[in-house]
Parts: sequence; C-alpha cells; structure tokens
Amino acid sequence: MMLTEQRLTEQLDRELKRAVLARRVGVLAAIDVADLPRLRSRLGANAERVITAALDELIAREGESLALRSPRARGGFWVLLPETGFYEAHQRLLRLSGRVVETVVDVGGERLRVTPAVGYATFADAT
Repeated sequence: MMLTEQRLTEQLDRELKRAVLARRVGVLAAIDVADLPRLRSRLGANAERVITAALDELIAREGESLALRSPRARGGFWVLLPETGFYEAHQRLLRLSGRVVETVVDVGGERLRVTPAVGYATFADAT
C-alpha cells in the first residue's frame, strides 16, 4: 500500500513502540536507484517518473511484507517491513534488488537497466 511520507512516519512510530513493548521485529528500508541523478540529467524528468513507476510496481509485487511504502522526497521509496526479522528482510530486499537489475525500463525508446541502492535498519537498531 502506498502511503504519504507522513502516514508512513506515523505507522513507523506505532511499530517502533510495539517493538519496544512487545519485543517485535521489523525493518525500515530505503530503496533508491543509484543511476537516477545521471539518468535524470541525461533524459529529463520523464526518466525519473518512468523509473520510479517501474520500481513502485516491483515493490508492490514483492508481497504483503513490502506493502507499506512511501515515496522519498529525493527519489526512491521508504519501505516498512513490520513483523520481519533481519534475515528475512535481507533475503526479500536481495530478491527485490535482483528483480530491479533484471528489469528493462523503456524511457523514450531507450531501453535501460538500473542499479538499485538499498539500505535498511531493524527496529532494534532504532530503539
């Protein structure tokens, strides 16, 4: 589910409080496209829209655990993975990164492959 950044922040606050009280696990990830600034300058703002839409579609297909996401102000997405441990999150994000690399995005007739940049922290790290 796509959320505004404010709604994602509110959900993250709730999840962090639950993590402290009930010792729940979870992960917050940032997913970007490493080549986006270069592609934006070379191909224009439309490239960013097309690439971001393709990335959003890939994240949405990953499944319920990756369903809470929000666009980041400078591109890419925040993804909230509640009830997901470090190892499971690592594996899911690794699979997602592989899918991003394999995906060909058509921007103005130019077929591109992009490089994902993924970082994440567990709720335990945040608390």
